[in-house]
Parts: sequence; structure tokens; C-alpha cells
Amino acid sequence: MKLSLYLKKPRISLLLGLAFLSLAVYLLDQRFALPRGLEGRYYANLNWRGNPQFVTLDTEISTELLKDRRKRFSENRFSVEWNGFVVIEKTGDYTFATASDDGSWLYVNDQLVVDNGGSHGLVERKGQMYLEAGVHPIRVRYFQGGGYFRMDLSWARGDQPLKNLPTYALSPHPVSYRDYKLRRGLDHFLGFLKLIWLGTLAYFLGLGLFRWIFLYQLHPLSYEVALIALLLGVLTATFFYDIVFQGKTLLTTNSVPGTMKNGAYNYQGYQPPAIHVIDPAASAEIHEPTTHLTSLLYKRGLVPLWNPHAATGMPLNADMISAVFFPLSFLLYLEPRAWVWDLFMLLRIFIAGLLAYLFFRRSLKLNMPGALTGAIAYMFCGHLIWQINIVFMNAAMLLPGLLYFTHGLARRGSWRNVCLTGLMIGLLILGGHPEPSFFALFYASVYYLIERQKAQPSAPFRLSPFAFRLLSSLAIWAGAVALGLIFSAIMVLPFLEFVGLSPLGPHDPAVRIGREHLPPLDLVLLIIPYFWGPVNDSIREINWQLQPGYMGVIAALLGLMTFLERTAFMKRLVFFTGMVLFFILKGYGLPPAFSNFVGNLPIFKVSYFPRYFAPELLFSTAALAGFQIDRIQQGKSSVRMLTVLVFLAAILLEFWVWFYAPESIKPADPRPAFPMKNVTWPFTLIGGICLGLGVAGSLTLRGILSPKLLAWLGGLGLGIELFLLVPRTHYDRYEPFVEAPYIRFLKNDPGVFRVYGLDGYLYPNVASAYELNDIGYINGLVVNRFQEFSENLIDKNLSQWFFTGYSPFGGTRNLGNRVFDLLNLKYVVTALDTEDPKYHLDSFSNVYTYGLMNHGELTKGRRFGQTFKANQDNLTGVSVFFSRFLRLFEGEAIFRIKERPEDPTDIYTIPIDMSQVRETFHHLVTFPPIPHSKERWFYFEVSVPEGESGKTLTIWANERDVYPNGQAYIDGKPVSGDLGFMVYMLSFHASFDKIYEGEVKIYRNNNAFPRAFIVHRAEVLPDKEKVLARLREESFDLRHTIVLEEEPEGKLGGAGEPLASPRLDASADQDVAEILHYGPSRITLKARLARPGFLVLADPYYPGWRAYVDGQERKIYLTDYLLRSIPLDAGDHQVEFRYEPASYKVGAWLTLSGLSALGATWAKRKVLRLC
Repeated sequence: MKLSLYLKKPRISLLLGLAFLSLAVYLLDQRFALPRGLEGRYYANLNWRGNPQFVTLDTEISTELLKDRRKRFSENRFSVEWNGFVVIEKTGDYTFATASDDGSWLYVNDQLVVDNGGSHGLVERKGQMYLEAGVHPIRVRYFQGGGYFRMDLSWARGDQPLKNLPTYALSPHPVSYRDYKLRRGLDHFLGFLKLIWLGTLAYFLGLGLFRWIFLYQLHPLSYEVALIALLLGVLTATFFYDIVFQGKTLLTTNSVPGTMKNGAYNYQGYQPPAIHVIDPAASAEIHEPTTHLTSLLYKRGLVPLWNPHAATGMPLNADMISAVFFPLSFLLYLEPRAWVWDLFMLLRIFIAGLLAYLFFRRSLKLNMPGALTGAIAYMFCGHLIWQINIVFMNAAMLLPGLLYFTHGLARRGSWRNVCLTGLMIGLLILGGHPEPSFFALFYASVYYLIERQKAQPSAPFRLSPFAFRLLSSLAIWAGAVALGLIFSAIMVLPFLEFVGLSPLGPHDPAVRIGREHLPPLDLVLLIIPYFWGPVNDSIREINWQLQPGYMGVIAALLGLMTFLERTAFMKRLVFFTGMVLFFILKGYGLPPAFSNFVGNLPIFKVSYFPRYFAPELLFSTAALAGFQIDRIQQGKSSVRMLTVLVFLAAILLEFWVWFYAPESIKPADPRPAFPMKNVTWPFTLIGGICLGLGVAGSLTLRGILSPKLLAWLGGLGLGIELFLLVPRTHYDRYEPFVEAPYIRFLKNDPGVFRVYGLDGYLYPNVASAYELNDIGYINGLVVNRFQEFSENLIDKNLSQWFFTGYSPFGGTRNLGNRVFDLLNLKYVVTALDTEDPKYHLDSFSNVYTYGLMNHGELTKGRRFGQTFKANQDNLTGVSVFFSRFLRLFEGEAIFRIKERPEDPTDIYTIPIDMSQVRETFHHLVTFPPIPHSKERWFYFEVSVPEGESGKTLTIWANERDVYPNGQAYIDGKPVSGDLGFMVYMLSFHASFDKIYEGEVKIYRNNNAFPRAFIVHRAEVLPDKEKVLARLREESFDLRHTIVLEEEPEGKLGGAGEPLASPRLDASADQDVAEILHYGPSRITLKARLARPGFLVLADPYYPGWRAYVDGQERKIYLTDYLLRSIPLDAGDHQVEFRYEPASYKVGAWLTLSGLSALGATWAKRKVLRLC
């Protein structure tokens, strides 16, 4: 048998030896195991008297640990004493420190080292002591007298910085120094063994993957593929050299609001003149925070199903764009640091290129120059570059692989090919975005049907050959798609459930966004991407969100040659040519009737076609370009035509650069920072490349150069052009979620609460990364009930996708609304403040001009102004919308506010140092509140008294008059349209107190309801509108009465009264609802009721949540339109809410069953080979 010979292989012998060694070390580890940590004795008083309430082994002394221990006390008043021993490895002076709120004391060798006693806020005190190597007794005391608490213990040897006292140095019992050293040696050796095992595993996995891909699956020329993989890796590092070698990052954290108004806390790095991607917020405010949260959940052994930190709680896996099960994302889940994010994004570019090369080389049978050119044309195309930060890049990365396996399936409909194609479809869907996944499947389906028709199977009688081929093809493809859905069912089924419970907004079929298309003039951007200026800062109004990207000049010329030489409709190219024409006709409305027809088709009508079909367009153009290079190499293409075309392109490019390019996008300083700051010089070089290719073509015509060399030069020219088009406006690498002091302050609150950020601070969904419960959100899907609840009871202008306290995306600020109390809103984070601490941000004027465009340059001596009417008292701020060119201006601007433009005196004059203004799309200018401002007209003006030549400040406006009765002014003269601005008011709310002032202000809502509470009065209103109307009534008591939408079952046990009893019992003050554990998918509470009532949890009602009372399942009732409650009898109860969605369970079962069956089939074949 082969198995015995297999065991004699050296690698297997080494593996077995390593296994035996690891087992021996593990047994030694168990034999010499030592308890670690300190014995903690917890008392329900402040002076350590009497018997402790509980005793436990604590592996550390930290605030996080105390938060968990605090839940076991009925009051926030307790004391704790830790006793044990600390092991000192090296003799010397040691510094110990405690940071505590309230008092703490530290004793070593029964000597007081740190005295941090007394009732006080957060204070850190240090003490020093000389200690010899060995074991020393240690004792720590701490008490919490109420309010906030914190306790952290740290130490340092000599002049080293303080760090947490490590667990391995602590022991609850006496231990010999020899045993400790032996234990530490075993720890180090175990760590070394883990590294060896990881390296071994990586070796075998890498070797197996290499063999599977390069030797068995893809192409017999395995060394060629390995060489190409190395080359593409080098090219990726070269194209992004500033990311790989210069410490820059592809993250967009610091370009949009986040932890701070301008991104991450305390970022001091480079501020680029503009952003390198089309949509920086999509990753910085959605993908990055949810990925960080998913990483935390996985590390705790939890499946990321529910996110309690956004929109009062919403599904996480079912959101789909979170991509919690996408294999490549596990790099981020292991360590979501900035450099891993950059690696993740560059890996997607590399994988896209490698898969594209394999498809072009093996499926299309192109020679190496053609396949490599096509791969480069795709992996560095404009869509992948401009959208490099977006989650739907996963679909763009896998598109070539899907086509590769689809080609194999079309050629041979074997079970193996069906499984491989199904796996790729499953990965595509798990990638996390429905629209790109659909378009990739549509693209692959058409390709499959076209390729499948080339086969000629015999047809049975009664069926024509064509009908038989069509039916068999559809059956095979349907099988592959079905397998793909099974492999991804763990995400698909929860997603479909979430879609059914979410408002679709623009994706609603009635809206028909599929009919949207780009203007035909935007076709220019496919070839010259910065024709009208940088991304998001062009001089012409362009919908950048729908732009597909660019292919470049040389790729366009190569594609054009396939049409001029009439090869575009050859059998190998007809699919790609058809898809290019299909995109141009549909995406650019040529004609509009065809675009509308396609846009009305199922699924098309709910999808943004130009944006999400872009990978298919650019992959098709890459295929045409690679095919043409292949023809040039073989000498089948017209070199004369190529020469004429590239010479013509060179002339046109140079003409555009020097005679037509707008002055506003010419170099602003002698140091170009392509492409956002200066878009002309790269096209000068690209024109030179075209000129060089023209010369090479002429030399080929004369027989001096060979066609093969010309083909390589053409591919090289295309690569250089795409290199020049890559933006270099990258931020310095910096961790996206650095905890600001105010974040630590909020996390020190041991309770369960919600927070709301205003003015760009703690912007949704950043709170998810810090595990703070935010009331706002930004997302494509949200629980329908939450959106309707918020729209009807909080802000009627609330966007379905945005619930924020920051314009232009919502700006909900009416914090006096008592609904916020019901939703457990305890803290508000803001930047605004006044001399009176009881003034709080309430609402903003709906003075926001949509459809913004670049209005003009604010240079020395120029003035831009706008009149507006305040809709509230206490006008206190105006946000002015500047363009991304503001960083070209380094002088001082003056902001003035007065009642009329002609008034000689200003109410306030405020200078703005523009060199300090960060790019946040608008800049907020605050001033002391203007009393009695309601219904009064005001005028604000921005001017530049000083400035340097060539330095400009651009302000945004709208060409149309979008603000009723308002008037825009330039240089004191009325003009049409309105400036882009927001107006802020402050209103008095006695329930808010300022409790923190530092980098932000934090206000506490003293009227906030607890997250869980007891009520004894319920009303039943089956009509949704009546429920909302009842909740809107000011006389309705939200704290002691709930509204249900169905009659509760039965009667309360023992009392004999209906669950909807109209009577409010005076014993309600004796009721207790305490949250013992609040997790993402499990919430445990302790409830005590003097009489029967309802336990209300201020979290959203959503399918999949189940309630268990004293171990017995209890029905959850939809309460107050959004929340959930359960009826309870009088007495003490243990209540648990668990998120156990059937959609996830069924999906997980389908996915695991499918993968298990596939793995069993593969293993069976392997075993048969060995035996």
C-alpha cells in the first residue's frame, strides 16, 4: 500500500516528531502549571468589613475587569482587596502606579508604596521601591464610592515607561523562584513551538496551494505562472510605492468625520490636497468600523450576527456589505491595523491581476505579452484604483476567476467544474455587495451561454440540437449557481430577511434607479479621466459616484484597433465587444430609449448600472487590449494603423495640455502632486509615450524592430500610463481607531447607555469600533421600524440612509425630544459650547443648498455672502462649504455676520486661519448666541483681506435659487443662486449637564430612561398610524405606559388582571430591572416586580430575538412601535434575550452541509489515490 510508503517520507517523519515533542511539552506544562493572578475579595461596603460578597481569581487589575465585577453588586458602591505575590526577575528600582477613581493603595512587602486614597475623580499616583529578584507579597486596595469608577495598575523598572502589570508575574499563592523560572521557560518554549507549528502549517498550505494551482489546476507552464505572479507583485508594489515603502496609507479615515471631526484622534500627518478615491466615507464610516467590531467578536469566540452599536441595534451578517464570512477579510479580523488594511487592499489588486492573467492565458489562449497586458490593464484600471477602499472591490477581484471557471464549465460540464464554479460564485456573494455580485453573475451567465453553444453534444429525438444544447446548458449553469447560493446561504438567507424588513429607498422598484445613466460627454473620462479636473473637484458638474473609472489612452487605442481591423466580432472577442457596446449604450443613454428599456428589467431597475457594471466594462476592454497586443506580436495587426493612431493621440494630448486644459487645474506650485493637485503634466508624459510608440511602430515598419518587441513596448507603454494615473494623494499611515480621551471617559461608565455625536464627532458608525452604543447610523439597510419611528417621532426630514448629527447627511439635533429619553440616550458629544453650560444644541435651520457646484475663487479682496432667516432663537454658528482646493490657500479669511449686507457694523467678526482648516466639506464658525434671533434675517460674509498670488480659496454654491427668499452676494452685488451653508441654533434644555470638557464637550441627559425598565400600564392599538399618533401626544407617559399592537396572551399569573391593565400600581417604585450582561447576541437581566407588569428593553424588535424567563421561552411583544417587551409575573425573575435567527441557522446548515459534502468527495478521491 502507498500509505506505508507515504509515512516514510522525511516531511511526515518530521511532522510526527514535532507532534510528539509538542505533546511532551504540553504534559510538562500541565504538570508545572501555576495559578496566575491575584485573589480578589469584593465587599458590598466601602471599608472591606465583614465577609466578602464573593472571592475570585483576577488575572489583572483593570477597569475592564471591574466593569464585569461591578454587575454583581446591586449598588455602585463597593470595595475590593487583592492579595498575592509578584515575581521580580531582575534586581533594581521599580515604579508602581495606580490610576483610580475613587481611592486606591498599593503595598509591597507590607510597605505602602502608592497612596492614592480618598474620594476623588481620576487621579494617577506613583511610588518607587528597590526590589531584589525573587517573590514578594503584594496587596492592593480600592473602593468605589459611586458615580464613575476606574482602577488600573501599572509598573516599570528603572527609567522604562509604565505598562500594565503582566499576569505571568502575579500569583495568588507563594511560589518558589525556581518554579517560576521553569514555568517561564516552558512558556517561551511553548510560544516557540506555536511559531514552528504556524510556520509548518503555512509551509504545507502554501506548498499544497502552489501544487494545486500551478501544477494541477491552471496552466501546465507552472514556472511561467509563478514568474508572472512575482512580476505582478512587484508591479503592485511599484504602482503603490508610497504605500509600500514610504509609510502612506490607502485608508481614508482622516478625510471624513470619525472619532474626531476630521478623522482619527490626534492625527498630525500629511494632509493631501484632495482624496484619492471617489467615496472615502464608504470605507471610513461603514466598512472599517464594522470590520473592527467583527474582529473583536471573532476573538471572543462569537459569531458576528448582531451589531448593538448602531441605530439602537441592527443585523450585522445580514447587512451583507459587512462581509463577515469573506475568507480574505480574515486577515483584517486577525489584526485590523492600518498596515493590514493596506496589505488587504493591495492583495485584492494583485489577485485581480493574477486571475485575469490566468484567464487570458489559458481560456483565451493569448501569448504572454497579450495576457500580461490585459492583466495590467484590468488590475490598474480606474475602477479598481478609484474604488480601492470599497467593499465591492471583492467582486471586481473575483470577476476574472469566475470567468476562468465558467469557461471550464462551458467547455466541460463535469461535476468537478460545477463545484469549482459554484465555489467561486459562493465567494463572490460572500464578498459582500448584492449589486456587483448580480452584475458579475449576469456577465458570467452570458459568457457561459455563448461559450457553451460552441459544444456539439448529440441530441435525443424530439428535441432539436439547439434546444437540447440550450436546456442542458441552462441546467448545468443553474446547478453551479445553486451550489454557489448554498455555499453562501449563511449570508444570503439573513440578507433576504433583512431586505424584507428594510426600506429600500432609491432601490425600491418604483424609483427605477436602473434608468439612470451618465451624459454622453462623460465618455471622455473613460480615456482621459481628469479632463475636467480631479475627482470630486472638476470644473464641470460631474456625478463622480456613478463614474465607471478609466481605461486610459493606450488601452482605448488598442480596443479601437479591434474595430478598425474588424476583429472585434471574432468568436473569441464577440462577447467582450458586445459587453463594451452594451455598457456604452446603457450606461451613457445612447439612445435613452434603450437605457430605459434595460433599466426597467428585473433587478436592473433597482441597481446603479454605471457604477456596479464598471468591472465588467473594464475587464472587457482589457481583453480587447490584450488580444490586440497578441495580434501585434504575431504580426497579424496593422502596424501602420497603430503608428498613425498613436501619433494622432500624442498630438491631441499635447494640444489639450497646452491649449485647452483649464487654467484652474494647471500647476498651482512647482511640486506636482498628481493627479488631484495637478492633472496636466502626466498627460504630457502620456503624450510622450504615444509619441514613442509611434516611433517604435515606424521602426517596425522599416524592419528595425520585430513585431514581438513592439508588442512588449505596447504593453510597457500601457503600464507606464496607468502608473501615471494612480493618485499620490495618500495620507500618512495612522491607526483608524485611536481612543480619544473622551472615548475612554465614556467607556468608563459601567452602565448600558446610548450616545449621539454632533458636529462630526463620534460619527456613525465609528462607535461600533469602540463598542459604544450609538443612536445614529449610516447604512444602505436599516430596520424599517427604526426608520419609520425616527422619521415620525424625531425628524420628518431624516434620510433613510443617514441618522447623524452632522450635515450634509441629516443633522438630527432636536435633543429636547423626549423620544431620545425613551431610547436611552444618555450622552451627547459635541464641539459647541457657550458661557452658560445649560445651553445645548437643539436644532438647525433647514438652510442647506443641494446640488452644490464650484462657484468661484475667493482671492484677495473678494467677498462672498448670503442672507438667511433664523428659525430659532440663539443663533450661534454658520457652516460654510469650501471646496477641496482650500488647501491651496494659506492666508487668513474673515467671517462677518450682520443683519443686512449694507450695515456698516458687524455683530461678530471672526478670523479664520485657513491653513488650519481641515478638509471636512464645510467649516463651522461659532460665536456667542444671538438672543431673539427667531424669524430675523441675517447676512454672513467670507472675505480674504490678504493672500498670495496663485493661492485661492474656492467656495461652493448652487446655480439655482434653492433657499427661498435668500440672496447670494459676490463682492457686495447680488447674484443668482445660493451659497452652500448650514445654520446652527442653541436651545435651553435643563435636563442636560456638561460633564466633560476637553477635545470635545460631553453632555449628560439626566432624563434618559434606563435601557431596561418595568411598566404596569399598556394600551393596545392595532393600527400603526394610531400607535405613532399616540406616541406623539405630549400627555402620553412614555416612562410608565407602553403601546402594544396586539392583545397579550392570557392574564398575569396570580393577579387575575389583564396584561393591558389601565391601572398604574404605586408599588412600581419597588420594581427592579438590572442588566447583568449586555452582549451582541445575548442579554441577561434580573427583574423584580412587586406586581405583574412588563419588562421593556429599549432595543429594536426584530425576528430572531427570543426571550427566556426563568429558563422558559416567553413571547416578545412589539412595543412602542419599535421596542420589545415581555410580560412578567410578580416576583424575582432571571430573563435572557438571545439572538437566534432561523435564517442564519438554516443558512449555516446549508453552507456547512454543502462544504462538508464537497470536502468528503475531495477526500475520498485523495484516499483512493493513496491506496
